[in-house]
Amino acid sequence: MRLHGGWSTAILAFLVFDLLFLNYLNIVPLYKAFPFLSFLPHQDRQQFLQPDSSSLPVWQNAETLIKEKKIPLPKKILEVNLHYDENASPNLNITSVTIKNGYSPKYLPQDKGYELQLIDKQNNVVSKLTFSIPNKIAGILPPPEGEQRNLNPDDLILKKVDFTLTIPFVESAKTLRILDPQAKVIVTQDLVNVPIIDNKPNFDSIPGANTPKKQGGLLDLFSPNALAQSSDGNDGKLDITFISNGYSDMNQFHNDVNRMKAYLLTFDPFKTRASQILFHMVDNTVDLECKHGIIRTILICNYSKVIGEVNTSGVPYDLVAVVVNDNVLGGSSVAPILYSYNGQDGPQVFVHELGHALGDLWDEYATGAEDGLITNKVSKNCYQGTPLADTEVWKGAPPSEYRKGCGTFQNWHRSSLSSIMKNHMLPFFNQVSIQILNEAIDSYTGPFQGVYLTPTPIATDPRRLDLLKKEEKKDCTVTVKLPTNLKNVGTNEFFLIEPLSSGTLPYKLGRVIMPITKTSYTYISVIKGTYTFRIKATKTSGYGEEELLIDNMVVDAICPALTLAPTLPPLGTPIIDIPYTPTPVPSLATIKGDVNRDGCLDIIDLNILMTAIQTETIKEGTYPNINSDGDIDIVDLNTLVNAMQEGKNLCLD
Repeated sequence: MRLHGGWSTAILAFLVFDLLFLNYLNIVPLYKAFPFLSFLPHQDRQQFLQPDSSSLPVWQNAETLIKEKKIPLPKKILEVNLHYDENASPNLNITSVTIKNGYSPKYLPQDKGYELQLIDKQNNVVSKLTFSIPNKIAGILPPPEGEQRNLNPDDLILKKVDFTLTIPFVESAKTLRILDPQAKVIVTQDLVNVPIIDNKPNFDSIPGANTPKKQGGLLDLFSPNALAQSSDGNDGKLDITFISNGYSDMNQFHNDVNRMKAYLLTFDPFKTRASQILFHMVDNTVDLECKHGIIRTILICNYSKVIGEVNTSGVPYDLVAVVVNDNVLGGSSVAPILYSYNGQDGPQVFVHELGHALGDLWDEYATGAEDGLITNKVSKNCYQGTPLADTEVWKGAPPSEYRKGCGTFQNWHRSSLSSIMKNHMLPFFNQVSIQILNEAIDSYTGPFQGVYLTPTPIATDPRRLDLLKKEEKKDCTVTVKLPTNLKNVGTNEFFLIEPLSSGTLPYKLGRVIMPITKTSYTYISVIKGTYTFRIKATKTSGYGEEELLIDNMVVDAICPALTLAPTLPPLGTPIIDIPYTPTPVPSLATIKGDVNRDGCLDIIDLNILMTAIQTETIKEGTYPNINSDGDIDIVDLNTLVNAMQEGKNLCLD
């Protein structure tokens, strides 16, 4: 079979036209074709990525937007940096106050909490803001199997934290003061000689509804009122600002932002309400002090540094997404900031964390055996307890779908089998979360004037159903029950539990060493099936010598049905390995252009084909020679493009 690389720029231009045409038809978003652009010379690639705004939607810089009156001029803002220390008295202090040029975010109303007040020389309150301490880390991704899972909730409450509040500057204000939740003044700050930074706007922006539609042709990027007023009030828009950390190549950052933005707009309610969302992007080179936490998947940065650099760029924001150039899976949320790594799952992590930052959604899984407070009430997308049988606790969410495990607690319940808040790889929010997110967006934009799209029932979408089936298989535990008829059991004796045939097991399971006084060990979040374990038991003498109590005993554990604990076999009983036999997957009928044989045509097929052409190699399990002529070339690419344009078997939404 021949693979043809090294094409001329003229042929590439033809392929680019095909991809542009697909983008015009809203079939293949342009950003998803970026891997293909590596074929082009650098100059041609830059021209392709930054086309004339009259033909394609592009990001526009702040100077252009302000000059064309597409966003208002920035105003003076007051940046208040604070330090919270749970054990100090008072527990809150002002570390600095600065006047900058920019936009203040909209803070959602709070009934109680701390209060920041601006006071004029007549001692009148000319501005005030009720706020809470942003010291709770949310959005913890489940740690990989074999790593710590039983996380103490107190570990996610920061005892000390630096944070920043941004409010409009009032010329008549002479004093700033802060009251505690009991309305007691705990700190004051003179505003007479506050430093002033004359920063200039330095960011790029694009509206969420920037994808051309079939009916309307190529639309201009910004309509006259697309950015009529950003932040500073209920302006009908939600401002989401991306800021970089750790990037040496800002083109990479821009590509990562495009991936995340485009992926978000495949989810309801964001897909439906894209016209109410404004995205902004800040090229930052300052170290935001990002690091991983007590669990490797926790990724968090310095709150005050993040907001400080956002304000210095003069960009509007309601939510801030810090994109960290890091190849280790991680993310978290401390509203209004969310953090995401930029690796392979970066878009998925970003959307998951946005659910926390915007909707204050709980995670919909349990990280261990920890139980939560039982109130028997709904808390956002979790029920704090066990709902009564056949009782609908969320309007429109059928009780038959409720599942145990929510908010990281074993004894709370969620409204559905799964969603992106349980597994960040799933491409949908459940109906309860969609409603919560709609209400949150309303708080920033006002009621939506369009028509809400009714989410497609999950069971009717074969792709989502397949994901749910896979997810359900993981929603399981395996308990290894240990022998109970050992004699002379002491504290210095232990079991070694070792999974057999790790290459054939459906899920990686780690070795466990535990005291003989334990009666069982449970592996959580595994795929259903039969597991075989080798068990050894050892007794250590006072002289450091070990006596073998059990050698090579085999235990079978079936999830979810468990076998009874076995009796002790004779010492040296041969190991009988029971291999795991996966359920055969029905073969899919061959679809023309389905390069990876997953049953649908999508950008994955396009990328595999382009990689095959570029590298002149065929990835195992793929079939890029679509027309079976023995050559992998432009003919195959056009065949795939034409098949996608027909709209059959597309799996892009």
